[in-house]
Amino acid sequence: MCNEHTTKITTLDENLVKFRNHYVKAFASFKSQLSSLGAAIVSQDLNNNSLDQENPSSSTSEEDAVRIATLENAVYECKDYLSDLKQSLRSDGNETEFEKLNDRVREIESRVSGESCNINNGDFIFTSETEVGLWLDRENVESLGIFWDMFSVLVAMAPKRLTGKERADLQFSSDRIQSTTAENELAASMAYERPQTLYGDKDGKLVPLEEGFGSCKTHDKWVLGSQSFKTMTTKQLKTFKKGIMGNLTPNCGGRSLSRVLLNDVSSQWNDTVAFIDSFFQDLTETAHFPKSKAWKLVGQCCAAIFDAMEPYRAVVSQIEDLSLLTSKAKFLWCVLQCHRVMKEFIAKDFRGHPQMVKQISLFMINERVDPVAFGKLEDKVTAQAVTIDGLEKQVALLKRTVGNYENLRKDIVDLQKTMKNKKDK
Repeated sequence: MCNEHTTKITTLDENLVKFRNHYVKAFASFKSQLSSLGAAIVSQDLNNNSLDQENPSSSTSEEDAVRIATLENAVYECKDYLSDLKQSLRSDGNETEFEKLNDRVREIESRVSGESCNINNGDFIFTSETEVGLWLDRENVESLGIFWDMFSVLVAMAPKRLTGKERADLQFSSDRIQSTTAENELAASMAYERPQTLYGDKDGKLVPLEEGFGSCKTHDKWVLGSQSFKTMTTKQLKTFKKGIMGNLTPNCGGRSLSRVLLNDVSSQWNDTVAFIDSFFQDLTETAHFPKSKAWKLVGQCCAAIFDAMEPYRAVVSQIEDLSLLTSKAKFLWCVLQCHRVMKEFIAKDFRGHPQMVKQISLFMINERVDPVAFGKLEDKVTAQAVTIDGLEKQVALLKRTVGNYENLRKDIVDLQKTMKNKKDK
């Protein structure tokens, strides 16, 4: 009986993998069809054959119909094996393995496919928070302080300039709660609305979004000099990355994923810097924005990136006990979602992302010319028109006067000639 259970569990795992692969890889192709049919696919109506596989929607392409059919078959096979396995396990009075597998199937049926994370071209694929927890347990990951996203790095990388005693106290506090300093900094970063490295004032407080980059008020400060803001921020990020990687021992659980995520952070920052430079140039040289307004818009658009990550970060911002596996899974899932969001912005060249388009539209609305200003401008134009009309009349009068003067000069010349001729006679 044990061998039979093992065979069924193995077969079920294979079908679960097949189901996951179709769900993740083929989702983009038949998203529109799956959205209308998905409810039936993942509901209990599957047992009642609520989906007519032989008559797909007329709008569904032949290739998509095959993919959907394959997906449905995988679900049916999983359910059939679960049903048989459930009876077998219950007959032995042992339902533990069945319950684990049943939880995995429910997770697959209820997950949001759009949040699936594919890291490093398929080296790491996570489709749910539960899978992240299983991976953490399997890899024996002790600390979350090795997994970072760009938002969290920008928050935590500012030089602390601690004294020896302050550093010792910080380490002692971390040891007392069985955590690490890096892990605590990662947890603290989740509560930030925007990175103070970019949006804080000299006192460390966030400036209003309308002001753009609070820490870098002008584009000249961003680019000019060997100590430009762009250069120094990039240097701080590289230093922070080296510090985390320096603590990755060969036996460190999750070491491979950590290195991939940190390298992605560097790449994402470089893409963000390239967007900032090119967008500012387009605004000033092509759209003829004033430099001050263009720089504020760039800052507000970059804030849209961090706003898109906020829903995932808010979920974990209040978690206190990081020693629990469920808490670790939530944090790593959040970090992975931040990476996914960044990849979406990069894939759309930033300015094509809906969040960015929204921010640009809001800026244009806020910076529009007020109707009252238009009225004042019209009054000024009308007054100038009256002045111009008066000047034109004076010019016409002057022309007439000059014409009369020329005639008078001609008469004088003629008279002088006449007087000379008489005098000669």
